[in-house]
Amino acid sequence: MKYKRVSSSTSRNKTKKLTPPSQPSKKDSGWQQYIREEYSNTSLPEAVYAVLQHQADAVLEIPAIMNAIFADKLPQEVGNKARRQVTNILSNGALKNKWYRGQPGQYSISKVAAKTNVG
Repeated sequence: MKYKRVSSSTSRNKTKKLTPPSQPSKKDSGWQQYIREEYSNTSLPEAVYAVLQHQADAVLEIPAIMNAIFADKLPQEVGNKARRQVTNILSNGALKNKWYRGQPGQYSISKVAAKTNVG
């Protein structure tokens, strides 16, 4: 059985056509662009943890955590998506004992503060 040698074309004879994207990506149109500068290089779970840790003895409500992470001018639709993400992160973190839940929608790094706030 004989095999034919297939020559590969070289890339130097071809030019790539660069075109700008017609629409912004989904990531660009989401909540990521509204994250405050101090959390821009961290993941959302890391940002949530950092906010809770900065106020270790406090019990924070979800809106307070959101305000700490996101810019003030968060559009409502984007804010709703971000709030769902933050709420999921907080719930999962409480289940894994990364932080503690006080009243519904209230979280703290401090187990004592969270228990004190349950009533």
